[in-house]
Amino acid sequence: MPRPKYQITADDLIHAKAYLESQLLQLTLELHELTHGEARDAVNVILKAGTKSTKAKKLNAWCETHLTTAAWDGLKASVRKRRQRFSTETRSVTLSLRAHELLKRAAERKGVTMSRLIEQRLGRR
Repeated sequence: MPRPKYQITADDLIHAKAYLESQLLQLTLELHELTHGEARDAVNVILKAGTKSTKAKKLNAWCETHLTTAAWDGLKASVRKRRQRFSTETRSVTLSLRAHELLKRAAERKGVTMSRLIEQRLGRR
């Protein structure tokens, strides 16, 4: 069975908006039969009124009509990447070997994870 066609969701609206605004300002978005100014105006009208769900449906329909295949693929890739980047569950950090060892020992002494130790120590403000 083929994969369902991508749909901009209410949760992805902020990511799609950021991508479209950036690409339209840089004049790099590939469009069917619209200038970048016309496209920017149309997107702004869509994003001004309605619920997030309504805006997402309207923006999705607009994108299907006016974006080229390459631009649509770029939007999907950008949304996926931004979802990862703005995920609140985890973050990756780079530590020196010494900092890692100190953090590891302190966490072991307290009997907690390194993340929990950082939250306990730095979250007291």
